[in-house]
Amino acid sequence: MKRIGALALILAIALTVSGCEEETEGVNETGINLGFTNCLTFAIWLWIDDEYQGTFTSEETQFVEVAAGSHTLYVRSNAFVDQENKYFCWSTSFSVSEGQPTYVTLDCTDALCPEDGGGGGVVE
Repeated sequence: MKRIGALALILAIALTVSGCEEETEGVNETGINLGFTNCLTFAIWLWIDDEYQGTFTSEETQFVEVAAGSHTLYVRSNAFVDQENKYFCWSTSFSVSEGQPTYVTLDCTDALCPEDGGGGGVVE
């Protein structure tokens, strides 16, 4: 009897564990994955459509929710380049499709802010 009880317990546990498996669908978020290349680690300030989004880091890719459509992006770093007496900054336009992230990669090569505060160094 003890063997049947133990077998029944093992079977009940196995059925419970296998019954807990649920298939989940991935959620496709709408927005941008913002990343950097050829950069050291520094903080960045991000604006999308002239609206401040927050402070992020160049160290890892950041996801930022953005509505589907066409937008403008402006990014300025806190990294100061002494010999140039300037900061890094970028500006670009991008589009986002519903349910799909758009990848925007900013390159630090030649991305110093010009006198008017605009930027370059965008890799699309």
